[in-house]
Amino acid sequence: MITVGQNEKKKFAMNKLPGMEELRSILDVAIEAARRAGEVLRTHLGRVTAREKAPADLVTEADWAAQEVIVQVIRRHYPTHQLVTEEGPSSSACSMDQKVEGKTQESGNSSGPDAGYRWHIDPLDGTTNFFHGFPLFATCIGVEFGGKVVAGCIYNPLTDQVFHATRGGGAWLGDRRLRTSGCRRFEDALVAVALPARVDFNSAEFRLFLSAINRCQSIRRTGCTSLNLAFTAAGWLDAAWGLSCHSWDLAAGMLLVEEAGGAVGDVGRRPFSLASGRIFAAGTAELLEAIYSLAEPLGLA
Repeated sequence: MITVGQNEKKKFAMNKLPGMEELRSILDVAIEAARRAGEVLRTHLGRVTAREKAPADLVTEADWAAQEVIVQVIRRHYPTHQLVTEEGPSSSACSMDQKVEGKTQESGNSSGPDAGYRWHIDPLDGTTNFFHGFPLFATCIGVEFGGKVVAGCIYNPLTDQVFHATRGGGAWLGDRRLRTSGCRRFEDALVAVALPARVDFNSAEFRLFLSAINRCQSIRRTGCTSLNLAFTAAGWLDAAWGLSCHSWDLAAGMLLVEEAGGAVGDVGRRPFSLASGRIFAAGTAELLEAIYSLAEPLGLA
């Protein structure tokens, strides 16, 4: 008789993706949490103070309040799942100063049947937009299992739009199926780029931005990476990229683009990885190839 060790059993379980019913339940919780966070953000809009986590990188009390609500919702349904949150430990007992000094939170019991789930949470993507009253920001939640993003949603609280996807279940805006654009040529493309708060003019990503300006049809820097990806999934943008991001910026959006029929990748034509913090996303494989061809001479290979 052949026996299977505990490590092998765990590896097999992690390689087997959850069923669609389970993914739908997880997505429902993500959407509930995102909508609750959106209520918090609407309440705080126009009434917040901000602090700098880093030069020009803002955080407000709205970020923290929205994160608290998200964590509460998830913990109520999935107490053993791991959480990766942008703003560090969630605790109303912490002062604003203490929270600004906090680190990214990774919490959750790593044992038990649900240990393979990891939630990547950005309670407020586009904090600078939010602080200035510029109406382009979102809450984004992506759920990873066994190294793959399996569910996610991006919620725009001002338009009440929920972009959502499950792996194998398609990408949706509410009850409307999303499809990426059919754009294949870079010169025909409307693209969006995510740049860091403080830009190094000598960096490859800034030189890529400059190179793209006169080669694509038009380019946008919206200040909200998650909506760039959601809009690419919807076909409103033809492509989007960001090379200085975090897992919580990208998890939900990359799944939306893939499930809407688009293509995603990393620098050097490598497969997309949450750990890298980089993404190239396009409505078609041909357009992604055109972006790679533009990026590689700049050292992004």
